[in-house]
Amino acid sequence: MSLSVSVMRGAPWLSGSFLLLLLACQPRTEEPPAEVRMLLWEFQDAHSLGSFVYALALLDSATALTPALARLHFMRGELLTKLYRFEEADEAFAEVLRHSPRHLGVEYRRGNNAFFVGQTRRASGHYFSEWALLGPSPDAGAASRVWAQIGRVYARLGVVDSARMAYERSLSRDTEQPEVWLWMAELAEDGGSLKEALSHAEEAIALDSANAGYRYLAGALQYRLSNPAKAIPHLKAAIQAEPWHAGAHYNLGRSLVALGRAGEGAPHLEATDSLQVLQADIVLATFAVRQSPEGAREWAVLAGLYERAGRMEEARSAYSMARQLLSSN
Repeated sequence: MSLSVSVMRGAPWLSGSFLLLLLACQPRTEEPPAEVRMLLWEFQDAHSLGSFVYALALLDSATALTPALARLHFMRGELLTKLYRFEEADEAFAEVLRHSPRHLGVEYRRGNNAFFVGQTRRASGHYFSEWALLGPSPDAGAASRVWAQIGRVYARLGVVDSARMAYERSLSRDTEQPEVWLWMAELAEDGGSLKEALSHAEEAIALDSANAGYRYLAGALQYRLSNPAKAIPHLKAAIQAEPWHAGAHYNLGRSLVALGRAGEGAPHLEATDSLQVLQADIVLATFAVRQSPEGAREWAVLAGLYERAGRMEEARSAYSMARQLLSSN
């Protein structure tokens, strides 16, 4: 029972500085009219307060007034992604490319959204399109991110050698990517190379020691390598970061039992089943939100499950979305 946890790199969201850059960097001939500038300042306030439904309405109004401004479509794509409205986000990003065909970052985001909803081959096409746009001398960070995601595509498709080569190309441009080290570790684990997997997991931990996923994988691997005493610190750290982590409880319980500390291990083993059921319910609720992103009930159900799991930040965000959708109907 491995219960490995993959970490998906989050998309960057809009900030005040991003909006200032948008307004300041437009050529005189493309400067938004005063009405649009006012809408965008109001959008910034709404977004910073987490009022994403209202923020989207403001952005829609601004885009309708200046439909040729590619940056507005880009902002819409990012906000629609945050709202789980992935098809509309893809349409917004496609509109960016219609007005600015070599706009960097758009195909990458389209790939991330396609990957998230399980459209793996479509995601691959977007990532390779982004790579082509980067040109012969790409920015190292951007190239590294693209190859990391290409590696994830190959891994999901079961093309292990290509996945490994893509991850290595990513790390050759930027070694300080803990998620990529984690994905390398998962490849090695799946192939039965546990010591190699542990080495990669330790690289991830060296870069981000507080991450529950990295600590969990290192602990699970130490247990499988018959090192339960070495597993325990990692698994305790994972539980401290994410008390709802079923895999960490399970492997900590097993490690304690293996060391003759059955009394300490039993509560962790007993907690595993209920936590697994709760996690499965969260996965189903997330899928329901993805299918009906404008459904207040779906967001409220997801929020309640997050709250039960103790994932309070995610619960507050989901409750906020439910309230916004109710008030907008």
